Amino acid sequence: MTTAKFTNKEEYLQYRREWKAEYKQLSQTIREKKWLHKEFSRMRNKAMIAHGHPDTHWNNNIKSGRFWEYLDVMQKENPQYVELKKKYTNDRKWVELYSKQATQMLEELKEAKLEAQRQYLANKQCQEAVMV
Repeated sequence: MTTAKFTNKEEYLQYRREWKAEYKQLSQTIREKKWLHKEFSRMRNKAMIAHGHPDTHWNNNIKSGRFWEYLDVMQKENPQYVELKKKYTNDRKWVELYSKQATQMLEELKEAKLEAQRQYLANKQCQEAVMV
């Protein structure tokens, strides 16, 4: 169990706001990287159809560069693809690693909710004891 990052309701609410912002960004990254991979595969398949499948025409088309030239042109014609490719140029993490991180964040949030509930009940008992 992770250590509580808050000791009162205000700190817990601040923790939740920060967690939500971080999780939202992580989810967006996962979606973008999945789309980028899917789009590259789609373009690659179109290039293979246009210039021969690598298994049958490897020497004539793939090595000659026509395949790669065609693929390059297709990529440049897709502005969203170009933008995301630039954004993730130096990012070598696979989607699975991001997904694992998202799962860990969800577990952390679950533990934080339990801790917040525990703190709430403890505080409530203290207040009731003082009133008696």
